[in-house]
Amino acid sequence: MAIAIAQAYKRQYPKGTPLSLSTIWTTFKDASWGLMTPVIILGGIFSGIFTPSEAAVVAVNYAMLVSLFVYRDLNLPQIYKLLIRSAMTTAVIMLVIAMSAVLSWTLSSWQVPGQLPKRCCHSPRTRT
Repeated sequence: MAIAIAQAYKRQYPKGTPLSLSTIWTTFKDASWGLMTPVIILGGIFSGIFTPSEAAVVAVNYAMLVSLFVYRDLNLPQIYKLLIRSAMTTAVIMLVIAMSAVLSWTLSSWQVPGQLPKRCCHSPRTRT
């Protein structure tokens, strides 16, 4: 915060409008649906209702429903595009995981981890 304030004074940014308690309360009420997401995640995990993986699923579904029906930021074509993008990202990640599994199997079947110290750290010096 101190750095941001110093930069604002140095660059002579204009001052914003002062916040009143009514503005803060209105903003908090408008954001309350979105602010419930971490409460659902952490509350569900700590209460034992669901695991962290299940919490992620619940949070995504909750956020999607809130975006669709409360804030009206998303529509069905946008959700379709989001699902396609997330499927492509998941496919790339799964490809990386699959290739690392193949590399791991290859290295272990060729016994590379055991051969590496012998080959690079072996000293040919003999004691006299």
